[in-house]
Amino acid sequence: MEPALDINKDIFEHPEHWDGTTKTDPLHQGRNKLLLGLVPPDVREIIDVGCGEGAFLEVAAAQGFVVQGMDRSQAAVRAARVPVVLGSVARLPFKDHSYDLVSCTEVLEHLDGGILAEAVREIARVSRKYILIGVPWREQRTNQLARCGSCGHVFHAWGHVRSFNSLKQIASLFPGWQVVATASYGSQRTVILPGLAWLRAHVLGRWTWERSTVCPVCRGNLPKERRKTLPMVQWLIEGLEWRMTKRVHPWWVMVVLHRNPGARIASPHIEFTSRGNG
Repeated sequence: MEPALDINKDIFEHPEHWDGTTKTDPLHQGRNKLLLGLVPPDVREIIDVGCGEGAFLEVAAAQGFVVQGMDRSQAAVRAARVPVVLGSVARLPFKDHSYDLVSCTEVLEHLDGGILAEAVREIARVSRKYILIGVPWREQRTNQLARCGSCGHVFHAWGHVRSFNSLKQIASLFPGWQVVATASYGSQRTVILPGLAWLRAHVLGRWTWERSTVCPVCRGNLPKERRKTLPMVQWLIEGLEWRMTKRVHPWWVMVVLHRNPGARIASPHIEFTSRGNG
């Protein structure tokens, strides 16, 4: 079986994936400003691992920070307007303790267990003082399922293979590091009734699909056509969805960790499920 990074690589190389959204969308702009506000005052150099088109680094550079980016996507590297190198999060091309702060946002949710363990060790190795992690919070991945119109394969539209549900889960990835700051941003609707998202997708045909969505099996980029549904069935499911949902969770949670004096790089503790849709 291919690692998650390789299965989803076509998403990140799609010509329309890096369209400037992370720089111009108000939600992303607010998140990037919040990330910058979490940077400790004794930080001068920042490297962003999995930086994409470099939106956060552009904000940081404008405030006088020395910035460096790294991403595995050639399309992202070409789109960036800050220094970015091509590389893998599982084998960072940088020396030990070479940056004051290593940021890694919207990356860890894409990583299978083996690659995740390598990635967090590499992040800890390169950081001199701090680590800044950002992840989707309590994500219900059934809400973002896509179905390929060519082969019928069902998959997460953005390539997420794991969810994060507690600060303890994030902190346990970095033994020898201490959480010194946290923040959250945005809001998302949480479905209370299990299976409701499944009904919405399989019965109403409401699958998630974006311009850059690519099927990891056949590499097709055509969504499944939306099926016709009896109005009464649609009304029932949409009514249940409206009554059984609430906006209680942020979109993202950010965590700043500080290296404990004398701490050695240890193996991360990975205790949560990486597969499945929930």
